Amino acid sequence: MTLRTRLVAGLALVLTALVAAGLSVGAVYRSSLTEQLDERLETYAAVAPQIVARSGALGDLGELGRGGFGPPAGTPAGGPPGGQVSDIFLGVVRADGTIQPVVTPVTDPLAIPVLDPAVLTDVPTTVATAGGVGVGDRMRVRVVDVDTPLLPGPLQIVVGSSTAEIETSFRRLRNAALGAGVIVAAVLGLVGWWVVRLGLRPIRTMTDAADAIAAGRTDTRVPTFATGTEAARLGRALNTMIDANRTTEERLRQFVADASHELRTPLTTLRGYTALHEAGGLRDDAAVADAMRRMGSEASRMTLMVDDLLLLADLDAQRPLDLRPIDVARLLGDLADDARVVQPDRSIDVQTEPGVTLAADQARLTQAVAALISNALRHTPPTAVLLLRASSTDSYVMIDVIDEGPGIAQEHLVHLFERFYRVDPSRSRADGGSGLGLAIVAAIADAHGGTATATSTSGEGTTFRIALPSRVVVA
Repeated sequence: MTLRTRLVAGLALVLTALVAAGLSVGAVYRSSLTEQLDERLETYAAVAPQIVARSGALGDLGELGRGGFGPPAGTPAGGPPGGQVSDIFLGVVRADGTIQPVVTPVTDPLAIPVLDPAVLTDVPTTVATAGGVGVGDRMRVRVVDVDTPLLPGPLQIVVGSSTAEIETSFRRLRNAALGAGVIVAAVLGLVGWWVVRLGLRPIRTMTDAADAIAAGRTDTRVPTFATGTEAARLGRALNTMIDANRTTEERLRQFVADASHELRTPLTTLRGYTALHEAGGLRDDAAVADAMRRMGSEASRMTLMVDDLLLLADLDAQRPLDLRPIDVARLLGDLADDARVVQPDRSIDVQTEPGVTLAADQARLTQAVAALISNALRHTPPTAVLLLRASSTDSYVMIDVIDEGPGIAQEHLVHLFERFYRVDPSRSRADGGSGLGLAIVAAIADAHGGTATATSTSGEGTTFRIALPSRVVVA
C-alpha cells in the first residue's frame, strides 16, 4: 500500500469518525430534549384532573370555548399550573375513542394528536397531529388513567406537547454540525493536498528518479522542491549523491583505463622481447643479456605500479593506521640525509620548530614525505635549493617540501594529486614514474584526517604541504 493510499484511508477514517461522533452527539442531544419534554408532561399529568374539572368540559362537551376546543370563559388561560399560557395539549378520551380537547397549544390551538385507540398507554409516545396549521406535525403525548372524586367515573386524559421546539433545536445543531463538518472536511482535504504536494509527491518523484538511475539512466536528476522542506533537503542530498556517484564512476573508469594503459606498456615490452627471442632475433649472448635487462626493468616498473595500486586500494578502504608519536624534526632530518646520498651536490636544508610531534603512522608518513622529496629531486635542476620545513598550530602540524625550481603552471596544480596525472607525461614515463606518487601522498594525508596541497610560482619554485591533525582519533 502506497503512502498516498494510506493518507487517503486515514483521512477517510477521520471523516467517518467525525460523522459517527456527530450522529452520536445528535442522538444524545435529541434524547436529552425528549427526556426534558417527558418530565414536563409528567408534571402536567399530575395536575391534569384539576384542569379538566375546572374547565367544565364534562358538563357541556359541545361548548368549551375557543370554537369548542378550549376551556370556557372564566377559566385560567391555557389551564396549566400557575395559569400561564403554554404549548401543552390537554384532552379527554371520549367513549368512542376520539379526543375532546380541553387545553390546546397557544401556537396552534386546532392541533389534536392522532392516537390509535388500541394503543392507549401511559408511556410517552410521539404521534402525528390532525387539524391546525401544522397538520402532520409531531407531538409527544402521554395517556393518563384518572379516577378521582373531582371527575365522574374513571377517565383517560391525554397530555401532550409539540416536538417543534425539539426539532428546531436539533435542526440548528444538525446545521451547525454540518457546517463544522464541511469546514473540517475542507481543512482535512487541504492538509491532505498539502502533504501530498510537499511530501508524498516529491517522494514519488525521487523514487522514480532512483528507479531510472538503477535502470542505467545516470543523467537523471531530481527537480527542485519547495525551499525549507524535508523534500527539498532530500532532493538536494539525492542529487549530490547522484553527482558524486557519477563522478566516482567516471574516475573509476578513467582509473581503470589509465592503469590498463600504464600496464600495457611494460607488458608490450615483455611480449616483444619474448617474441623476438622465439623468432631467433637474439643471436648472441650480449643481445640476450640486454633483452633480459630490459625485461627485468619493465617487470620492476610494473611491480612498483601494482604495489602502488594496492596501496591506494588499502588507503581507499580506510584500513586502520598504526598511530604512534612521531618526532617530526628527526623524521625530516633522516629524509634529508637520504636525499643528500642521492644528490650529494644539492643544497638541502631542514627547518623545524622545537618539539613538533604528532600521532601518525610512521611508515605511511615517511612514504608520503619521501615521495614529495623524490618528486622535487627528479623535476628540479641539481642547483635548486630544497627546503624541508615543519611548523605547528594548536591543532595541526604542517610539513612543507619547498624547492626553488622552475615552478608548475597554474592549470596543472588542481590536477597534481589525481591518479596517473603527469605534468610532463613523456619525461615522467621515461624516468620510471607511474603518475601515482602524488595521489598516494594525498591518500595518506586523507587517511590521517589531513590534506595535501601544492602552491607554485613560475620561475620561483613550488611548495608541497602536508597538513595533519596533531592528534588523530581512531574510530
